[in-house]
Amino acid sequence: MDKITDFYTNTYNENNRLGLTTDRRHRVEREIKQRVFMNHIPANSKILDISCGTGVHTIFLMKQGHDLTACDLVESHIDQLNANIKDANLPTIQTDVCNALNLPYTDNEFDVILLSGAIYHLSTIEDKLTAILEAKRVCKDNGLIFIDFLPYEHGFIQMMLKYPDFLENADMFKSYGIGYKQDNIFSFDKYHDLHTLLVKICNLNIKYAIGTDSITRFINGNIDLMSDVVFEKYLDYIEEISYNHHNIDLSEHAMIICEK
Repeated sequence: MDKITDFYTNTYNENNRLGLTTDRRHRVEREIKQRVFMNHIPANSKILDISCGTGVHTIFLMKQGHDLTACDLVESHIDQLNANIKDANLPTIQTDVCNALNLPYTDNEFDVILLSGAIYHLSTIEDKLTAILEAKRVCKDNGLIFIDFLPYEHGFIQMMLKYPDFLENADMFKSYGIGYKQDNIFSFDKYHDLHTLLVKICNLNIKYAIGTDSITRFINGNIDLMSDVVFEKYLDYIEEISYNHHNIDLSEHAMIICEK
């Protein structure tokens, strides 16, 4: 966990990636996720945002009238989230610095759980399972759990494009995910493996599997050339095809919606 906190504290600005960016590649991920939230989260829900980052989705959902609690492993993220909430003239909420593997909340406390970035920062199946079971524990019966992950096949293609000698490293091939870049703090997952884990071990009902940015990474330069009107049409197209789980492996980021 020290590698993760060091990376986000000293190397990478998460607030720029989703919050302040005008970069269209990251806007697609942000806006499609928020459309998904609008379509599936019931009104006036009590929501826990786990691995909330600097609170882009936390603040969006607060503005929709939901009751938010947010937590993250990285203290600077929580500090930035609280500042962002203040800047947005929104009421203060409970925010916590904590580990997704051991949440400081009571059983059956929330209507909706967002397990945002935790899964793709956990490198072992044991830790992924623990994080999912913790999310399930604090979720009410019949509540929803939104689980983000990085699809394995997309990651494999990106690695082959970046590193011609990638296949020489046998350690990259694991049944659950592959570590890559930035000291191996990210991991990829195969949808089939996560499906099995969620249904057969965690006893969750999968409602949807969504590729939240679909082909965007592969045509990144082209979407930057689109007019604003065409880009809005592109977002509509990505939203339409994102629910086809057969396309999920093309996506850089993906989400599974489960019911407890």
